[in-house]
Amino acid sequence: MVCRKLIVNLEHVAELRDRGPGWSPDPVTVASMVRLAGADGVSLHLRADRTRSQERDTRLLRDTLEQGFSVDIAADPHLLRQALDVRADRVTLVEFRPGESHTPEGVDLLTRLSTLGEFLRALDEAKLDSCVCVEPDLDQIKAAHRLGAHGVRLHCGRVGRPGIEPERELRRIGDAARLANKLGLSICAGGGVDYDNVRLLRGIPDLRLFQVGHAVMARALLVGIDRAVGEMRSLIDG
Repeated sequence: MVCRKLIVNLEHVAELRDRGPGWSPDPVTVASMVRLAGADGVSLHLRADRTRSQERDTRLLRDTLEQGFSVDIAADPHLLRQALDVRADRVTLVEFRPGESHTPEGVDLLTRLSTLGEFLRALDEAKLDSCVCVEPDLDQIKAAHRLGAHGVRLHCGRVGRPGIEPERELRRIGDAARLANKLGLSICAGGGVDYDNVRLLRGIPDLRLFQVGHAVMARALLVGIDRAVGEMRSLIDG
């Protein structure tokens, strides 16, 4: 049986909490719940405009989780220092534009080789697992390897989107994952994975790690966290 792993992104939990006056819903509490429900780990998107809440979250999540704690950061020196201080199990470089509530569809490494290279070297020197979020494009995969990233997260949100031929997009993702595996990079599927397209994505042999956020939390509003995570876990396992 193929061993696949599930990481649940707590970004939308933190976003909902930050819109209210208190600390509820607490991402730290939700992290424990999703782990008990079958997830292998959790991820938190660190943003420069949420310093007070996220520093508390990262500290408690690191203290609570012995392993399986990842963070996403933009190429911002303050966020890099925070990721280094908390020593997350994996640090993923993503694109972030102020005013957007979601992560765009991948960093263009080809236009940011110098800047991102400095961040990846800092993570490597700290002996932290580094990853970059990219489109399923062969040139992006090669650039990630040249920059010294340990892994790539492939944006998979176009699979199942109206107007997109799923077979063609799955071939793109499959080719990118195969090249990444050949180059020795770890591979994560993310950026729009949901309960529908995961049925297709799990058929790509080189995809063994899935990061899901919005879909699981939206489902949890209807059926609860235990069931939402359990259903995604079952779909990933096939």
